[in-house]
Amino acid sequence: MKFLTVRNGRQAIVAILIVSTMIVAAVYLASLPVTEPGGSVDPKETLVGPD
Repeated sequence: MKFLTVRNGRQAIVAILIVSTMIVAAVYLASLPVTEPGGSVDPKETLVGPD
C-alpha cells in the first residue's frame, strides 16, 4: 500500500478532503428519493429510510 504514504502535511489535508467529499457525496446520493422506472418519485421512499 505504498500509494497511501503521505510525504507532508499538505498531502494529508488534501487526502482527507478528497475522502470526506466522497463520503458526503455517497451519503447524499443514498438519501435522494427513489425514482420509479416510469419516472414517478415517491418522496417517502429512500435508500436509507428512517425505518
